[in-house]
Amino acid sequence: YNRGDELLEAAKFQQAAEQYRRALELDPENGRLHYNLSQALRGLGDYEGQKRELESAIQIDSNLAPAYYSLAQLYVKQGSVAQAKQALKTALAISPQFAEAQQALSSLDGDRERSE
Repeated sequence: YNRGDELLEAAKFQQAAEQYRRALELDPENGRLHYNLSQALRGLGDYEGQKRELESAIQIDSNLAPAYYSLAQLYVKQGSVAQAKQALKTALAISPQFAEAQQALSSLDGDRERSE
């Protein structure tokens, strides 16, 4: 688990993903591990895998605010602004001081206002 974190920090995404997958074999109900695997998959450009792992993380631990934030980023990439905003609102309901989520939601609200 810690080894995966070190590899993720070092941007060694493939090796990090392998470490997290091994850890998940031992602890499949660990939401944080699913979240961490999603971040490694994002680094590899596997956005479908990232989404799958984020959804698993949230299903296991519905209070994992960073997972909602990452899901929002993925929704924005896919052009699903309404879903992104909902994910950000959920992240902020869990963690009201989550600055990145606050900024992202403000940015999306600003983009909508400018386009009207």
